Amino acid sequence: MSNSSSVKPYKTASQMIWKMSPAERDYSLKLDWNEATIMPSPEIKKALLHLLLDEEFYQFYPAVYNEELLEALADYARISQNNVQYFVGSDTLHEYIARCWIKEKDKVLLLWPTYDNFRFTAEIAGAELMFYYVDEDFNVDAESFRQMIKKSPCLYISATPIIRQELL
Repeated sequence: MSNSSSVKPYKTASQMIWKMSPAERDYSLKLDWNEATIMPSPEIKKALLHLLLDEEFYQFYPAVYNEELLEALADYARISQNNVQYFVGSDTLHEYIARCWIKEKDKVLLLWPTYDNFRFTAEIAGAELMFYYVDEDFNVDAESFRQMIKKSPCLYISATPIIRQELL
């Protein structure tokens, strides 16, 4: 594992977002709590409202082992349920990935800016971090991204699904 003195602290969120007007928030980006910058779809809102009517929702945490979810994910991916893993939150997933895939001095490529816990977890695992910075419109230059990939990172992390197959 990495020497703890070389790990940069995880930066907490600015609380200013709650002081901004809704119009100002449209031009702000807050990624550190894995929050959305757009409202959920009507389908998500409907599902949440339905969930709130379920009496058991208020009594217990969701089942840790969810056979229905495992089956749906396996069917969707056309793989065995034995090859499916799910997590209660992204931070737990980050730690799992780091423990499974990152060794001391491995290169990890981060599309930046992103949720900072990716960086923190990879750094704790001893990774050498590489950053690919998107432009102000969150665009990726295909050729410069290819050059970063040629540096052979063991892992590429992006919280934003903007990387398309033609870039690789």
